[in-house]
Amino acid sequence: MTYREALAFVSSFDNYEKKLPASYSPQKFRLKRMETLLERLGHPEKGLLIVHIAGTNGKGSTAAFLGSIGRAHGCRVGVYTSPHLSDVRERICIDGDMIGRREFGEGLDILKGILGNWPKNLGRVTYFEIMTALALLHFRRNECDFVILEVGLGGRLDATNAVRTSLSVFTEIGLDHQKWLGTTIQKIAKEKAGIIKEGVPVCTGYQLPSAERVIRRRSKELGSPLFKLVKPRFIKMSPRGLKFDLSANGIKNLPVKTSLAGRFQMNNAGLAALAYSILHNLYGFRMHKRLVQKGLASISWPGRFEVLKMDGLTFILDGGHNEPAIKVLVDSILKLFPDRMIRIIFGASRDKAVQAILEELAQLKSSLYVTSAAHPRAANASDLAEKAKRYFDRVYCLPNIRKALRAVRRDFSRNGVALITGSLFLVREAREILCRK
Repeated sequence: MTYREALAFVSSFDNYEKKLPASYSPQKFRLKRMETLLERLGHPEKGLLIVHIAGTNGKGSTAAFLGSIGRAHGCRVGVYTSPHLSDVRERICIDGDMIGRREFGEGLDILKGILGNWPKNLGRVTYFEIMTALALLHFRRNECDFVILEVGLGGRLDATNAVRTSLSVFTEIGLDHQKWLGTTIQKIAKEKAGIIKEGVPVCTGYQLPSAERVIRRRSKELGSPLFKLVKPRFIKMSPRGLKFDLSANGIKNLPVKTSLAGRFQMNNAGLAALAYSILHNLYGFRMHKRLVQKGLASISWPGRFEVLKMDGLTFILDGGHNEPAIKVLVDSILKLFPDRMIRIIFGASRDKAVQAILEELAQLKSSLYVTSAAHPRAANASDLAEKAKRYFDRVYCLPNIRKALRAVRRDFSRNGVALITGSLFLVREAREILCRK
């Protein structure tokens, strides 16, 4: 099928990124469905060395860092992440290159062919399951040295959990998707710890004590060795990136520079280095300190504390969409721009804990420009504006991101900082407008 036909085909499946299901249950999220899909494909996951990443925030950045370290060592690395920012093919990359349009269409042709006579008792295949299967098929065909799979939602029932993995990685776990994963850190951590496999190594970054206890207990139950990140030592942060020292398994006080700004990226980079050191020790991948440094320095991750400068203004685009992510975002903004005038463009999805997010953003003592992304899950801008008035003295309600950007430009003096956050969907639209200029 052509690329246009392929896009129409994959878009015909239920997409929980656009409309979350009523419940998070084995009836909706059925691993047996994904297992059957892989079986019909001839098990493309078999023979792949798979690193599985779960957590609340930082999964995509950690995957990007780990993939970059692998490439610096000469490995062919497949990376599967979600959601995408501008192009659906961003989800499936090998050595930083998106799956080609021809390969995208060919892969979906194969998937379409195996969906005939699909067992009714399994329920209809979802968008995420189709994309996950396509990614594994692409990685197997291209003989990747190792593959990184980012969990979509939760972990235990996620489609990515239908495969046998070689390493389980946990970024920081916090409150998000409480309606589906549970109302406490402990319950959410239990869902995410469902990716741990018997005897398969586990590594974790910083965790709240309640989350760490869950990961430790599950690792012990399954006889899975657990490795914990040593907190990196911060040196310097600027809009151009970070400098810090990291220590991992076999690495001590390695000076590192990365182009990703935001102090929170230290933990993501450190966790990626720890994960690669485990691949080195257990699976024989070569590892050199200089190449770890090169890998961490050679990365871009659009929409995650991305700094764009134009017309005398600094725009910061960050897809943070829950309280823990906004908390570290605000901390970095305050440290990087202590004396600059800040304006916030904010939008959110309907299922988010907006009050907690707004309370964190209020620390920036800014005017707030509230708007909505053109997305089915986007919260109504007027409703958000009403909630925001409790935390901000000046709240402006705009119907779309284009008008919000126009209002900020009109109200701003030169040398101002505009933060666009609250939703990756909103950041996507803002980026398309700003990068067109």
